[in-house]
Amino acid sequence: MSKRCNEKRICESCKKTYIAKVVTARFCSRQCMYSWRSSLPTTKNSPKKREVKILGQKKCKFCFNVFNITKSRKDFCNKKCMYEWRKSLHWEMINCIGCGKKFSRRKNEKHHGTGLPKQYCSNDCSRRSPQKREKIRKWALSDKNHWNRFDVQKKGKKTKKKLYGDEDYNNMEKNIQTCLSRYGKPYATTKDGKPYCIINNGKRVSKVQRHLYEQIKQEHSDAELEHWLKDAQKSVDIYIPSKKKIIEVYGTYWHCDPRKYSKDFYNKVSKMTAEEIWKRDEARIKQLEYLGYEVEIKWERDI
Repeated sequence: MSKRCNEKRICESCKKTYIAKVVTARFCSRQCMYSWRSSLPTTKNSPKKREVKILGQKKCKFCFNVFNITKSRKDFCNKKCMYEWRKSLHWEMINCIGCGKKFSRRKNEKHHGTGLPKQYCSNDCSRRSPQKREKIRKWALSDKNHWNRFDVQKKGKKTKKKLYGDEDYNNMEKNIQTCLSRYGKPYATTKDGKPYCIINNGKRVSKVQRHLYEQIKQEHSDAELEHWLKDAQKSVDIYIPSKKKIIEVYGTYWHCDPRKYSKDFYNKVSKMTAEEIWKRDEARIKQLEYLGYEVEIKWERDI
């Protein structure tokens, strides 16, 4: 702590007299002290050149380029390669089982509901998946569906009785006409008792696909309609297990037949251009062929 005093002095900056209260005082105010400091000559110290000692050469773990090993750089040629290598330990690139596009996912991350790793690139692909349709089908048959509740059924019967005079009223004549026009049968059911136009995974089958399946069934008794391939995680139109052959039926509008539509044509239902649909179908075929399946395409126009 500086000693106290009370004597007259001359400020070294403004040359005025002032009363110094501390022995070490040299200026009358702080402003004078700062102005005196700023007037001092400044010297720029040139930075010393850093000498990097090279210990040898090595291949980078990520990009495999040869680089000089230093004390702070031993495994990677730069920081970018180091961060990308760390990312590759926890992330991976896979093909979406819905549309076939590549996307990145965490290796150890699993869905909280299904317990499976991420399989779809977007929510749209997930909504269209057979697993989602099966989940909706189970929900429709469960007690969570409000149509299965007793009070809702009672209200429906009450409305039928009020409108038609019968609480169990069903217009069977209209139903038979609809089934005949759509499926060629008065009651649209298969031998298993399931709707003829709908298969287990909830996907609808077109008339063209059904007609082609009936022809193939005569030649190959083991042919299956809308078969689910576990290894590809895809549903195919017609599958012949004995030949490991897949027959895909392409509708003129849904798959944009190139003989009728140009690449710029916009499909309002699929919300994609014809060129995007062709690329999607091509990626799907390549994936199936990669897994060892023989794929044959049949256009609606040719059947």
